[in-house]
Amino acid sequence: MNKYTIRYYYGSYSGIREVYADDEETAIAKMWRILRKNMTLPMAYKSEEIIDVEYNAD
Repeated sequence: MNKYTIRYYYGSYSGIREVYADDEETAIAKMWRILRKNMTLPMAYKSEEIIDVEYNAD
């Protein structure tokens, strides 16, 4: 499993999350699932950027 460090933007908010996943697509989906409980603006701008990957980081 790899450790992905992802910078995200949601409306006027931004932050960085670390997520463990097998690939980039799964890591991004997992990060948005984690953040979804705090999302209250359905039309807000969303984007993400993978800023670091640590391979085989169990």
